[in-house]
Amino acid sequence: MNVALKLLSIKRPIDEHPEVAKLWAALTLREQIQQRSHTLLQEHMQCGVAIAKLEAQRAEYLAFMERFRSSLKQEEYDQKEEPVCVELTFQEDPMSQDHYRDLIERIGRHCQQTAWDAQHLERKQRWLIEPGEDYDGWYLPVRNSFIALKKGTHEWEPSLAFPPATEHQFRETEQELGFSLPPLLRLCYTQIANGGFGPGYGIIGVLGGFPLMDGFGEDIAQGYQQCLHASTPIRLEEYEMITWAQWGEASGPFPDNDLEEETKLRTTRNDKADPNGERIFLYEFPSGVWPEHLLPFCYWGCGICTCIDASTEHIFQCAGGSQGYILRYVAASLEEWLERWLAGEALQFL
Repeated sequence: MNVALKLLSIKRPIDEHPEVAKLWAALTLREQIQQRSHTLLQEHMQCGVAIAKLEAQRAEYLAFMERFRSSLKQEEYDQKEEPVCVELTFQEDPMSQDHYRDLIERIGRHCQQTAWDAQHLERKQRWLIEPGEDYDGWYLPVRNSFIALKKGTHEWEPSLAFPPATEHQFRETEQELGFSLPPLLRLCYTQIANGGFGPGYGIIGVLGGFPLMDGFGEDIAQGYQQCLHASTPIRLEEYEMITWAQWGEASGPFPDNDLEEETKLRTTRNDKADPNGERIFLYEFPSGVWPEHLLPFCYWGCGICTCIDASTEHIFQCAGGSQGYILRYVAASLEEWLERWLAGEALQFL
C-alpha cells in the first residue's frame, strides 16, 4: 500500500506512469464494492426486521387458534359431563304477534307499493337486479327496496314471487339450523313472503324461498352452513368490539389491504355526528372462524351481507377479504333494522 501511495504521489504525467492509472482504477473499484457492500448490509438488516415481524404475527395467529381449540375441547368435555337435551319449539308466541302486528302490516303495505312501483315507474328508476327462471328481482333506489315479482304477473296486479312460508318449510329450516329463528323474522316469512323483499338485494328465504345470490346458499340455513363449513365456530359474546377508528389505526395481527380498501367508512345520516368512526363498532376475525347462530340473511353484492345473531337479534354487516372479515354493528334488533328501512334509510354501511 505504501508503494501505491508513493506511485500516486509522482507528479509526472499519467501517460508516463501506466501503473498509476491502474492503481486509480483499482481504488475506484474498491470504493464501489464498499458502497455496494454497505447497501447489501442495510437490505439484509431490513429483511431481518421484516422476518421477525412476520414470525411474531404467525405466533400470535397460532396462539389465537390454540385458544379456540382449547375452548372447543372444554365445551365437549362439559357436554360429556353434563348432557343436556335440547328440544326445539316451533309454536308462535301470541304476544310476539300482537307486539309486531303494526310493523308487519306496514311492511306488507310497503311491499305492495314497491311491487306497484316496480311495474309502473320509469325504467331508469327501477333496476332489474336478479332475473330468475320464475321471477324478476327489482331494486328501486327511490325506496331503498328490493322486490321479487313472479314472471308474467299483470302490471295492475303484481304478485310476489315467493308466497309466505308454510309450517313445514319453517320447521325443516329450524331443524337443519339446530336452533329457532327470531320471532319477528318468523312472522316476516309466514305473513309477508318467503324472502325476496326488503333492503339491499332482498331478505333470504327459508326452505323453498328466495335464495342467497352469488352462490352463497339456496336458503338461510344453507347459507349459514356454508359459513360454518371448514370453520371453527366461536361465541360472539366472548369477544369485544373495537371502534372503526381503532380498526383503521391498528395494523392488527391479520393485515388485509384488500379488506381495508373495500370497506371505507360510508357516512349515513346516523354517522354525521361521528365522522371519524369513534362510535361505530365492529368485530374483526381471521378466515377460518365463524360465530355460532350468526345468519347471513340480506345480500348487498360484492361479498357484503347483513347478518342477524339469532341469539340476541343484533344486526351486523359483514365484509370479507383474503385473510379475514369484519362485522360492523348496525342495529340492536331486527325490529330497529326494519323500522329504519321503512323510514327510508340506506342500510349499506360497507
